[in-house]
Amino acid sequence: MKIAQGISIIALQLSLFVPVMASTDKVDKKPHYLPIVQLNLSSSGIKNGIIDAQYGAASKDKLGAMPLESIPLQWSKGPKSTAAYAITIVDYDTSPIIGFPWIHWLTVVPATMTSLPANASRSHANNMVQGVNSYSDGVMLNMPSMKGFDVPAAQAAAYGGMVPVGFAHKYTIKVFALNRPLNLKPGYFYNELLTAMEGKVIGEGTLYGVYDAYIVHPPKADQSESYIKAHQ
Repeated sequence: MKIAQGISIIALQLSLFVPVMASTDKVDKKPHYLPIVQLNLSSSGIKNGIIDAQYGAASKDKLGAMPLESIPLQWSKGPKSTAAYAITIVDYDTSPIIGFPWIHWLTVVPATMTSLPANASRSHANNMVQGVNSYSDGVMLNMPSMKGFDVPAAQAAAYGGMVPVGFAHKYTIKVFALNRPLNLKPGYFYNELLTAMEGKVIGEGTLYGVYDAYIVHPPKADQSESYIKAHQ
């Protein structure tokens, strides 16, 4: 079932940085590993650890319950051999509520890009290959209680903003520098992205942000920072 993308995430993540065998006919040599360069990932849409309201539930630009305006991102350039970047936004705080992490954005962009402006999911769609987020009706198929969170899969192959339930959620944003392009078509799932990235990751950057379940009354900066530290 397509919902399996949420179940297989952890196992696939563990296999991303796989050993690369040296070019040799001898099988007794130890494998070497691709060096992972740390990338600096930031966003003008996150202030004091808090994600701006316009990129989530408070937005008036929605498809059903899915906010459409993607958050801006900037990252440092990867190694010279970088062929592409993959970007993921995942909410792991949904796991105890619905049983799996909520995928908000999956996209692969060319190596020439080191930033994405606000709303790039739509304005720059021709320059990226986007995967399906968890708002897809294919993911929500067996969850009738999630009305409004089940948009057509083709339209869910884009950014789907933050709509946390019950409490402020921490969102994990990652950028991966890849040494080879990925052969993915629009509408891929998270597990397909992770599988395609195996052995190709040469750089990685991580950014966290909090979005309040009651965004009309956002938490104070020190509260969000404490929340992030407590959940790292």
